[in-house]
Amino acid sequence: WVNSEDDAVKIADTIVVAVRPKVQPKLVRRYIEGGFSGHFFLEKPIAESPEEAANLLNFMDRSLVTFSVNYSFLHIKQISIYLNSLPTGGLQSLKWQFMAHHFANNLDSWKRLHQEGGGVLRFYGIHVLALLVQAGYCDLLESNLIGRDKQQLERWEAVFAHPNGGSFKVLIDSYSKEEFFSLSGEGV
Repeated sequence: WVNSEDDAVKIADTIVVAVRPKVQPKLVRRYIEGGFSGHFFLEKPIAESPEEAANLLNFMDRSLVTFSVNYSFLHIKQISIYLNSLPTGGLQSLKWQFMAHHFANNLDSWKRLHQEGGGVLRFYGIHVLALLVQAGYCDLLESNLIGRDKQQLERWEAVFAHPNGGSFKVLIDSYSKEEFFSLSGEGV
């Protein structure tokens, strides 16, 4: 045991940071500025906005620390098998419907709020974005965020293209009374 958080950071080779996106960049910067030079395990999203995330990534790159981000879909064997079997061309799709915990229990949480790193895209969709990038679907053709207001976005619909042809349609509804998950496509 050590006497303080600072003492723990001094002897650590890895730090797990599992806090809300508003706090995470500040902690990471503080640890690096305090002399930490090891590996970070970061929670997603890593910051409140894409701009802040880019700033944090640039700061970490200049500091020569290493990091991993918790994209749990990347570690599900069945999804990996599916992605590796996708043919070139055709239409692929992912449909994910559920009632998010914060909606089901009427919780006033940062996970509801887009500007704090929550919402359907920044909290749930980011898993799907990581999968699509890994599979080569990097070109965004269409994206729509739908919600009761601009900060409580509940549904995301998007279409991505692959440079070798084909497209991938995404629908995530975090305020659905039905629970449903489907990966499907032509030629799979």
